[in-house]
Amino acid sequence: MDGTSWQPGLSEESTAIHKDQGASAGTRARGGSRRYRGQYDLAFSIPPDHPVLFEIQPDPENQAFSLRLKFGLSSAAGGVLRSRAPFRFTLDILPAGAGLRFALDRYYARHPDAFAARVRRYGFWQIAPRDAYARPQYYGFHETGYAQDTARNLAEYERNDGWGLDEEAGIYTLAYTLVGQGEITNLAALPEGYDAALRALTEWTASANLFGGPSPNLPNSYTDVEQHKQIIRNCALHVSADRLHLVRRTTAWGGNSVTFPLNPSPDLGTPSPTIARYMLDQHVPLLLQSAKVDGIYVDSLDAWGNFYNYRRAHFVSARIPLTYQKERRQPALYNSFSHQEYLWELRRRLHAAGRVLMGNGISETRAFNAFALDVICAEQTFESLLNHESRLAYYRTVAWQKPVLLMIYEGWEREQDVERLWKWALLYGLFVSSGPQNAGYVTPVNEVRYQDKYAQVLIRLASAGWQPRTGISTADPRVRIERYGDGSHFFLVMYNTGPSATQVSMQVDAEVVLSGAAARLREVLGGEDLSPAVLAGAEFRVGADEVRVLEIWETEPQGRI
Repeated sequence: MDGTSWQPGLSEESTAIHKDQGASAGTRARGGSRRYRGQYDLAFSIPPDHPVLFEIQPDPENQAFSLRLKFGLSSAAGGVLRSRAPFRFTLDILPAGAGLRFALDRYYARHPDAFAARVRRYGFWQIAPRDAYARPQYYGFHETGYAQDTARNLAEYERNDGWGLDEEAGIYTLAYTLVGQGEITNLAALPEGYDAALRALTEWTASANLFGGPSPNLPNSYTDVEQHKQIIRNCALHVSADRLHLVRRTTAWGGNSVTFPLNPSPDLGTPSPTIARYMLDQHVPLLLQSAKVDGIYVDSLDAWGNFYNYRRAHFVSARIPLTYQKERRQPALYNSFSHQEYLWELRRRLHAAGRVLMGNGISETRAFNAFALDVICAEQTFESLLNHESRLAYYRTVAWQKPVLLMIYEGWEREQDVERLWKWALLYGLFVSSGPQNAGYVTPVNEVRYQDKYAQVLIRLASAGWQPRTGISTADPRVRIERYGDGSHFFLVMYNTGPSATQVSMQVDAEVVLSGAAARLREVLGGEDLSPAVLAGAEFRVGADEVRVLEIWETEPQGRI
């Protein structure tokens, strides 16, 4: 293995492996590519329908490359698993130098259900009614509930939250749901300990909360408070034998509260009721009675999937094998995978009804959740994105051509950050927008300014579809290039991440895009016509920290592989 190289992610360069130094991919990537002395590339991957916690890394000391799958076994998991841990992974032998992009192209083709693009319109993520936005024409996905007020029925919910405006504009209305936790709220005081929290659960009473949602009602939906409390008891995770996992906290919406992470697996049977059965059989069908609802939004996948469940009575319901926590070597359900089982069943029902599934909370440990979604969402900060290109590349990688929507709440007054993030967003095809700035919702000035400058271009790129194999490269690694669209008409996004201007010469892979054919070129952002040109060997000047978008038409079509 000495002298081979390892590429753990889309934005990272290959790293040479030597006996005296190692390299690690971490668990954020689901696969990696390594090259054997120029002979061939070998790519490791795990299929999207076999979630597992894993580690994948070279081990120079032992001259080996390991894929470690972290399973727990228990006789209590005697349901469909029959106390086993079935697994699958793939080793792809690729042409020498093919790299991770070639491996991704194969991965997407091998798993079409996980990567099918089911939306036909693109735009930003909105959580307020459409008429609250300065530029409503750029928004494409409405997470409902922010303005529902105290809706008593579905018709009031539609009216209060502006679903009719979505319908007129032809954008997606995604009804809010939350399955990963159950809360008791507005307590007189925060319970001081575990026993006091359980007493509060027993004594708590409240009116029905029919729809739930981010504001102003509580995020949980329930039609009967006693049923809600029973769902909490039945579905709560265990941190140890007979001890529920609970979080005591004070929130803007619930005041003094106790929050119980829940297992949302649809196969969680007795005792009943369960959160999955309530959602799938009662609440979601109610929401889908509205012709204006285009799908369902599932909130907080990261927040409430991030726990281990030691409740042995829940093991029997698992379809995804048990795992274990590194510091605590006991079999457990990983709650993200219990969410995965719920997402699979919800997606099956929604697709059968011609609707789509949108989910929030896709972090770098939620790739498998992302594979189950049609629209991928996450809440981030400017710092978390601007300082981590690998995170931006990760979102594009787990989505392929599905829309990725990112929401940032603070920092929009920093124009330099906003402009830089927009350049990265164009490169990787990501829709970045702001959260509510105040109760009336005011769109930040810098958001409007850069939407006017770039939003229509971003929508065109997303509609064309990201291609993992660019087919075009330059000798300057500071200039990042991504391709959108296929065939004889496509876009190239070039971003010079370096501190100085550079002249780049295009190197073309004729098996992927244009060969020596003549092409018509247009610089989209500036409107400059660069035709006629032969792309292979064409030179372009890219300024420091400049992004350029080229629209390319092949005028002499050539054969492709």
